[in-house]
Amino acid sequence: MATLVEHLDRRRFEPVVLGRAPGPVRRALADLDVEMVEFPQVTSKWDLRALGSSLTAVRRLRPRIFHNMQSHSFSGQYALASAILARVPQVVVTAHMPTPAANRRQHRLGVALRRGVDLQIVPGEWARRELARMGQLARRTVTVPNGIDMPDFVPRAKSREILGVARDAAVVGGLMRLEVYKRPDLVVDLARTVPGVTVVLFGEGPELDALAAQARENVVLTGFRADAAALVRALDVFVHPCPTDNQPLAVLEAMASGVPVVVADRGGVSDMVDHEGNGLVAEVSSEGLATAVKRLLEDRDLSDRLSGAAAAQTEREADPRLMARRVEALYERGWDGT
Repeated sequence: MATLVEHLDRRRFEPVVLGRAPGPVRRALADLDVEMVEFPQVTSKWDLRALGSSLTAVRRLRPRIFHNMQSHSFSGQYALASAILARVPQVVVTAHMPTPAANRRQHRLGVALRRGVDLQIVPGEWARRELARMGQLARRTVTVPNGIDMPDFVPRAKSREILGVARDAAVVGGLMRLEVYKRPDLVVDLARTVPGVTVVLFGEGPELDALAAQARENVVLTGFRADAAALVRALDVFVHPCPTDNQPLAVLEAMASGVPVVVADRGGVSDMVDHEGNGLVAEVSSEGLATAVKRLLEDRDLSDRLSGAAAAQTEREADPRLMARRVEALYERGWDGT
């Protein structure tokens, strides 16, 4: 959301952000001179106060376009309902993470809300397939790949110095929210299955303590670091084993950095990576990941070829300005009814 807002053509679009956001996002929006209207925390499905606040804000702003960024299939539903009730001329949803309905009532609510959605955007074809499988496609769905603002990558030697990793070590790792479904345990387990490597795992989350208990001496758990993406060049191989991710920005950042990537052979990441073309896909298991990592560590020519292809691809296709132009074109087509 913040990347899209940053790159919108402000001569044609005046963005206002509604909802809740962490401190860094709020500060970024303030730096961009973008108004943010913060809603109260939703406490339950029957929190009518939150629905009322959302509806009041939408009616006050009277937007011509309402764009709901859904972190999962059922996030932001009060805001989406408010836009539909307020009869906003164009209602757009970006579905970042398809998730099944928890129960029949939630499914019915989603079906009802999607009737009021004019356009559904997905970052990749895997998301479209999953939404179709779950019965969550809107009337019109289009694909717009994510764009990323490239970090100011820190050189390899300096990154390792910052992280306290030996300059000549073989280093593998990943960057993710430490949730069970992301499979961070498989990244940490590489310290056991790939002899002689150092594992660096960037991120925070509820699995941090369990991972710390699992970790060996040659594992570095960084916790949250605002500069994590900039330090990814410390790695010799970047690993993302989550089998249910859509189009994770961390993988795009690693590909852009020139570090070779190994991703799961399932989920949206398998669509992002062309096996042996710009990275490797691997079975979601300790053995499958270890085999792929060893191959990249032992074959420098392969590693260099794949990482070079990945960096060139992200430069062409993950430009945030290109993402913004594509979304703007969709906004404008909605205005003239085509």
